Amino acid sequence: MKYSLSLFEWGEQREIASDLRLKKGDTVVIDLGFGKHLGKICGTAEKSDKGCLDKKRLAESENTGTIIRKATNLDKERAALGSEKKQELTNKCRSLVKKYGLPMKLVGVDVSIDGGGIIFGFTAEERIDFRGLVRELAGTFQKSVRLQQLGSRDEAKMKGGIGPCGRPLCCLSGIVAMQSISTEMARLQQISHRGNERLSGCCNRLMCCLAFEQGVYEKMRAKLPNIGDKVGTASGEGIVDNIKILSQEVGVRLNKEPGKIVWMKIGEIR
Repeated sequence: MKYSLSLFEWGEQREIASDLRLKKGDTVVIDLGFGKHLGKICGTAEKSDKGCLDKKRLAESENTGTIIRKATNLDKERAALGSEKKQELTNKCRSLVKKYGLPMKLVGVDVSIDGGGIIFGFTAEERIDFRGLVRELAGTFQKSVRLQQLGSRDEAKMKGGIGPCGRPLCCLSGIVAMQSISTEMARLQQISHRGNERLSGCCNRLMCCLAFEQGVYEKMRAKLPNIGDKVGTASGEGIVDNIKILSQEVGVRLNKEPGKIVWMKIGEIR
């Protein structure tokens, strides 16, 4: 069985296969190859909506860890002890970031329950050469250290918030899997004319809810002709000039009246 999991305080999503019988909400111990960390089962991957998953992120996440067992109370206590050290780790990392003059923002820390390693999550506008920072952090704490660059959506998911619709952010609700949102989605849904400011969420990226509605728009769009297609109507032949996906209407420029566009339901043309 392949399970969908949430890892670290920034909620990184992974899919890992396991023979263990697990259910949604179970906390498990995962060996990531650089330490053992706790993760939470979000559900079975077979039941997730593959159409909503970012294929690149999914490919990178698969087979990158092993579920060892369900977490025990001792595992959870060890994780809590690691959390108590988080402020110390955070302060030290931020001071070193400032020392090296790196254009990055630290947003989260996760300590392995076996004490073998530390993962620092950060955001940055571009790729960062942080090799010097990692060496000094490893030398300071005498542990294996990894830095993981997060997207602005990951940071928004971790901090939470309310969208322009007045509801919690989609990335928090679990309705839509974290993924790449493209301007093509906005074009298909015929709202690209609103501009980036109205289509962007609090993470300054295109809103995740575009993906939530994408499948419906694709099905409805498939029922309509393409712009430029020749069609027949009760008023004569014409050419499709425009379409309205939600209302399933077609704007036809009739051959006998080229300066006029007549709107018709899809069932009224042939």
